[in-house]
Amino acid sequence: MDRQEAENGQDSTDVAPHGRALVRERLIAPLMALPRPRKTSAERHQKDMDTLAEKLAYLGAQQLDGLAELALRTSRGKCCPEAGLIRAWAYAMEPPPPRSSDYAMSLMRSVMGRAAMDGGYAVELLRHARRAGPPPQAYLLHKIREEADLNRRRRAGIREAEAAGRAAPDDLRWLKAWWDDHGLCQSLLKLGDEMGDAA
Repeated sequence: MDRQEAENGQDSTDVAPHGRALVRERLIAPLMALPRPRKTSAERHQKDMDTLAEKLAYLGAQQLDGLAELALRTSRGKCCPEAGLIRAWAYAMEPPPPRSSDYAMSLMRSVMGRAAMDGGYAVELLRHARRAGPPPQAYLLHKIREEADLNRRRRAGIREAEAAGRAAPDDLRWLKAWWDDHGLCQSLLKLGDEMGDAA
């Protein structure tokens, strides 16, 4: 990665959450009209719904409406789907932004995140963490590094096209998104370092 490339992508932007109130209004209220899942106490069910309100606060009204419709259709009026299943549907629909994702944040602050930054594949590891969850094993790490190599070549090609005044708007948007994620990786690593120093 060259100096000019690094200077072009230092800052990242956070996804503004829509808030727990919207989750309660658009998703949890319809779910609470259903009987709770079998073998789930009323107290446990309420805690599960509170957790959903916290974890899904990044979703917008349209996404929450779609999620509620899916849950109601799947339940067939019998009982509320398990909270873990609803959360999995939500994450498949749109992964949480990394600052809202405990897993992605902790992964990028870890030794693996540092190795990925040093190895030039931090953005690709972050994107994998958003989509897939558990730490990637050797084969997946190999695929992530391959993707990083492809993205490195793509960035170089876009820079050349931009210098010649012929870069496509979609390519420029892709480049900005990549650099936004790169800046976020840097921020998370810095946060990890600060937490380590404090400890």
